[in-house]
Amino acid sequence: EPGVEYFVRLPLDCTGEIRTESRRFVLEEPSFLPASAPGQPAELPEGWPVVSGSIPGYVTLVGDDTLEFELPTGDVVATFSTGGGRSRC
Repeated sequence: EPGVEYFVRLPLDCTGEIRTESRRFVLEEPSFLPASAPGQPAELPEGWPVVSGSIPGYVTLVGDDTLEFELPTGDVVATFSTGGGRSRC
């Protein structure tokens, strides 16, 4: 739902996309969020939260096809969209 914030855990070995029940959102470049691939976990900037192999944060649907990923600190570090791109996961 647009404007609603949802808590997520973004796996370190798949920071390139976020999936919902019916849609796939791909990381847009440039991004503060390092991209990763299976077997190649993302190398995060110092101080970023990591819990059980994932980055906790919040996503907000900010447009019909756009999500923003925000750290618990309130910093928006990535944008994801449905507008194509290839999955890295």
